[in-house]
Amino acid sequence: MSAEPVWRGVFPGTLDGIAEAGRWIESLSTEEGFPEDLTFGVQLCVEELFANLVRHGGGLWEKGSAAGAAPVRMTIGMSRQGDELAVVLEDDGAPFDVAAAQPRPVEGTLETVQPGGLGIQLVNKFSSGLAYERVDGVNRTTLKFLWPTSEFSLL
Repeated sequence: MSAEPVWRGVFPGTLDGIAEAGRWIESLSTEEGFPEDLTFGVQLCVEELFANLVRHGGGLWEKGSAAGAAPVRMTIGMSRQGDELAVVLEDDGAPFDVAAAQPRPVEGTLETVQPGGLGIQLVNKFSSGLAYERVDGVNRTTLKFLWPTSEFSLL
């Protein structure tokens, strides 16, 4: 099998960095012809994990806060191998093993559930695999997504 393309982007651990990463994924998806369902799942999962980094891992959640401080960084790498897309998120923030985290139980209906804390469920729902490791002070989270082979949509 020939080597598949690898795409990589580096973003500051800020609110603007989350938005920039979302635009990068959208642009890359359009250029490379990613299926719409795949793009949606990748964006949702990446934005959720990136927001957790910014909010809890040492990023800058408030615009203008910690003026002059260097925020953590998020590096996103993607590669396709056959019918699978691997998305690797690397950051230099506080350690957090999202793969070992227990999803918060959802009680009640969609209309009554309190927002927040449901990101792990979303990541598990939209990705087909999730792994975490911490190497030399860097969090590395690997998400796998199945490349749709038909026009069937779950959205």
